[in-house]
Amino acid sequence: MTTSTPSGADDNLDAEGAAAEPVTVETVEERVVVRRAVRYPRLMVLGAIIGVVLGGIVTLLFPVGKDYTLGQILGFVCLAAGVIGLALGGLLALILDRTVGRRQTETVARRVTTHNAD
Repeated sequence: MTTSTPSGADDNLDAEGAAAEPVTVETVEERVVVRRAVRYPRLMVLGAIIGVVLGGIVTLLFPVGKDYTLGQILGFVCLAAGVIGLALGGLLALILDRTVGRRQTETVARRVTTHNAD
């Protein structure tokens, strides 16, 4: 832990040039472990979008039946494909988190706290 008090004449002046209160700056260094994290929502939304797009393409490739309209079929298939894509995106995120998340590095974090000296 390092504590310092500014001693220069210009350091004790505020923005208007008036004398400011003395300030104490405290710096603490500690070792921390940094780990990369997978962003689950991004991969899940990406999976859902890909599922909806593929569901729409698959729907448009097949002929329309007599019982349902194209819009109904497109809605049902895109909904189901979106849910499947969402689940697959979440599964991919879990797998990536298990493989990439194992890499950890240790670094030094520096916390600086400023107090008015009373």
